[in-house]
Amino acid sequence: MKPIILIAHGSRDPKWQKPFDRFLAAFVSRFPDRPISLCYMEICSPTLEDVCKRYREEGYDSVTLVPMFMASGGHVDNDIPKQTRAVEQQLSGFSIHIAPPIGEQKAVVDAMLSSIHSL
Repeated sequence: MKPIILIAHGSRDPKWQKPFDRFLAAFVSRFPDRPISLCYMEICSPTLEDVCKRYREEGYDSVTLVPMFMASGGHVDNDIPKQTRAVEQQLSGFSIHIAPPIGEQKAVVDAMLSSIHSL
């Protein structure tokens, strides 16, 4: 089973990371056999490179990267693919599939609509 890596922006404010940590813990609790990790584009660690190197050492040759962003934009369209290409060049034979940003995925949009409707 291909590992999933969640990628978030990063922040100097430690409380900013807490929702991502909670999401990761909930995922691991619900799907304990699925390899999943969290990384950050900048400021925080681990980086995408750190996590991909670890998965490579564990014998994986590919991962799915999920941008934890509400929509496409500069980071999703430019920065994440640039980081991805750099990691793939460093780890010959390792591939990273970039999924759509989490906020653009139908199930997430449906959950947000339901949540807002119930207010």
